[in-house]
Amino acid sequence: MRTLLLTTLLMMWDCCAQEAPAAAPPLPPIPVPEFPSLPSKGSLVTESKSLQFRISGEDPKVRGTLSFMAEDTKSEFLKLTEEKDEWKIPVLIYLHGKQGDPIPKRTLAFDLQYGEDGFKLLIHVHLAHGIEAERFHSAVLTALVYERSLRTMKPGPLDENLIVRPWLIEGLSEVLTWKRGDSDRKLYQAIFQAGGLYNLEDMLDVSQVHYDEYDSAMRAAFRVSAGGLMMALIEQPSGRTAFPAFMAEAAQFGGDM
Repeated sequence: MRTLLLTTLLMMWDCCAQEAPAAAPPLPPIPVPEFPSLPSKGSLVTESKSLQFRISGEDPKVRGTLSFMAEDTKSEFLKLTEEKDEWKIPVLIYLHGKQGDPIPKRTLAFDLQYGEDGFKLLIHVHLAHGIEAERFHSAVLTALVYERSLRTMKPGPLDENLIVRPWLIEGLSEVLTWKRGDSDRKLYQAIFQAGGLYNLEDMLDVSQVHYDEYDSAMRAAFRVSAGGLMMALIEQPSGRTAFPAFMAEAAQFGGDM
């Protein structure tokens, strides 16, 4: 069933990519206000089971929930790459606000920094909406992909080409969702019939700024297309063995994907 659907996806992708109308011109960059300042030094910290995730905030229940969610995402990622847990760089998760607060323009943000103590991977979570599971899952995946590349790099100032594109994260998310059996098959069919699959080159070029401006329909078409590409890559004859190496270099690759 899976092989048949994947084959159908690739055939229809090729067809729809040729028939779909040209993509709209990219949106101009939109200024994003600074995320709220870090929690106070007195904030409590919860460390996850593997010690890679360190969650700072006032509510112990929320810290514990996010700790489990982060580890679950990591377990799925490691199962997909078929690698052992050999992390080198911790992921710092900072909680802001509480449910019912005025909703800021950004409720979740990922940040990559370099300082005297090396690389830092940070996830900021504002709790005005409560825990947004899907967005948090994507942010953790983003951190894990960056960490997979950074652990093999010599410490130093960040290269402007060090970037993880949305197609990679959304593709990984869709593959993991598919493996859990939670993927919406009807959504695939609807997007195929509407000719809404993304042109491959356009999809690879989408930046995070542009992706953040997509509406729900555009996000769904993008995610299905990215998931189909990721599954196709993994299902290649040497895909399983090549996939870990690809993950190790994905964030460092500044050229033509």
